[in-house]
Amino acid sequence: MGENKSSISKLFFKFKNEEIKNIRELTGGSASDCFQVFLNNGEVYFLKKLNSKEGKDVFKKEADGLKKLGQALGVPTPKVHYFDDDILILDYIESGREKSNSWFRLGVGLAKIHLFQSDFFGLSYDNCIGKNIQINSQVEFQNRKSWGDFFFKNRLEFQIDLMLEEKKLEKYEGLALKIRGLEEKIKDKISSDEKPSLIHGDLRSGNVIFDLNENPILIDPAIYFGNREAEFGMITLFGGFDQSFFKGYFQEHPLSNGWEKRVQIYQLYHLLNHLNLFGDSYYNSIIRLVNHI
Repeated sequence: MGENKSSISKLFFKFKNEEIKNIRELTGGSASDCFQVFLNNGEVYFLKKLNSKEGKDVFKKEADGLKKLGQALGVPTPKVHYFDDDILILDYIESGREKSNSWFRLGVGLAKIHLFQSDFFGLSYDNCIGKNIQINSQVEFQNRKSWGDFFFKNRLEFQIDLMLEEKKLEKYEGLALKIRGLEEKIKDKISSDEKPSLIHGDLRSGNVIFDLNENPILIDPAIYFGNREAEFGMITLFGGFDQSFFKGYFQEHPLSNGWEKRVQIYQLYHLLNHLNLFGDSYYNSIIRLVNHI
């Protein structure tokens, strides 16, 4: 902490011309160390310090993701105050208690974000989903097949390749063959006439903060433009979302019939990513899911 405190103190004095009163270490993610920083003038900030080799632009991309989500005027994001290759400084959001109405407003707000659309699936740059790269090579929306082409190549195929690079066991080769054998079925199931929507990309319950006024705040995005049903892959995978969230979303912007079945395909992407990040404990869940596609 001593080395961190010294470097953080110098940084805040440089960009705020203020001395630090105190620094409190917080529980961080797998890629970053996190701190709550108190200044002598009473201001409080949230600081992330990169502790991995994800790439020099990781915080630039996170800052851009927060900005784009905020500009969609659906759900607020923390204000970005500073970033460089190693540091990201945001507003510190004091957590409050969420209520049913808070979740409802999150659903309505997310639906409004999804109304922010593009003519291309993907993004102008690749970003990260956890510590792994998320490939966003853009595909123009031309017809209902465009989304399936983008999703299988840049989401499932990339994770399969990553899995085979890291895991040489025969069972993983069999899993790869099984998923690749479903390529046309998967593409057909998720084909859609909807234009690409801006999505958070990694919307688990832990990436939502409810502030002291019970307002939802989105953090840790992995944004891109995709079919908005893909957002519900992570939302439904690990749970934690109150039913009033779904009520709010569907009141504002309903999904097409059959989305509950299609969402399994989007869960597959996140499960493969978790397998590649955290190991074999996700293998059986993937097998069960693939058998139901």
